[in-house]
Amino acid sequence: PASMRRPDEQADAIVFTAGVGEINGNVIMYRQYRGTSIPDDFSIPLDKRSIMTRAARTGATQLVSDIRLDADYLTPRPDEVNLSELAVPIKIDGMVHAVLNIESTVANAFTRDGVALVETLAAHVSTALERLREVEELERSVAEKTRELLEGNQMVAAGKVAATVAHDIKGPLQLIKNMVYLARQRPERMGEFLDRIVGAVDHANSMIEGVRQATKEAPLVLAPADLSRVIIEGAGVAEGTTEIKLKLEVEPLGMQTVDAPKLRRVVENLTRNAIDAMPSGGTVTVSARLE
Repeated sequence: PASMRRPDEQADAIVFTAGVGEINGNVIMYRQYRGTSIPDDFSIPLDKRSIMTRAARTGATQLVSDIRLDADYLTPRPDEVNLSELAVPIKIDGMVHAVLNIESTVANAFTRDGVALVETLAAHVSTALERLREVEELERSVAEKTRELLEGNQMVAAGKVAATVAHDIKGPLQLIKNMVYLARQRPERMGEFLDRIVGAVDHANSMIEGVRQATKEAPLVLAPADLSRVIIEGAGVAEGTTEIKLKLEVEPLGMQTVDAPKLRRVVENLTRNAIDAMPSGGTVTVSARLE
């Protein structure tokens, strides 16, 4: 990119290679890379001297303007001639989990703005990974709270609704799984998918807390809600499901007095039942209109 190019260099004079190395135990392993080829079994022990491991150990950006002056330079491709390197750590909760590494065929290839751009990218990746970790924590929390519920004094009361809970909780969990899949396929829409995940987390927490406290069927909580949006959000459980297409025919229904969380669960269940009935794939059509 132009922001990473020295003013005195021509556009075709610099070649960049880039990769992401994940810390796996006591080694760094490349998970993605562009502009070069790396052996599948290539890894860098964290105790080995290299610019990437230096970034991993210190948690700080490592900018080497001329690798000929740095004894720590290490490459999996000795036949490639690179002269400068930029290694930026990717952190979660203050701990380095990966390193974003970029090398160039010329010395002094990285401008101050270019370094700042890569550091901003690493910060965005860190935020996205933290949100995905929250999803994993939610799944563990669901399993733990379900176990506590079954083992607690409310087991008799919970038994009356256990089948419903087990069925209903699959809705937000399936949506979370679908959104994680779509986020990996379409990283440019990461923000949109993460918002959907957060909504599913809140929805699941609401259901779990309601079940934990309930000893009988909870009363309806009626309030004005955008009925079209409630239905569309419930049908969204189908998004990202392999071989399933979602077709929405939801007319504007206006603000209606309903129990929105329960009605959303109804639509989720109906949509998921339709998906389960089509193991070979198909189209789920959700229609709604005023009569």
